[in-house]
Amino acid sequence: MIVAKLQQKVNLKASSNIVLVPQHWSFKRKYLQDKSGIGKLAWKLPDFIKRDGTMKVRRSLRESKDKESQDEETNST
Repeated sequence: MIVAKLQQKVNLKASSNIVLVPQHWSFKRKYLQDKSGIGKLAWKLPDFIKRDGTMKVRRSLRESKDKESQDEETNST
């Protein structure tokens, strides 16, 4: 029986215009929906970015944009 399965597999791979179905399609659990990522720690910024001060600049830009959008909302009403 094993030889027959291997022969069938070889014939399928050697045939043209055949698309093999991925193995995970037959699983009951959805693809990549397991608990492997639960134990991961939160991502931290590298030290050179913290020292550079990029986050302070981004925060100030975000705050100014938020303030502008709030001003526009109050002016439009």
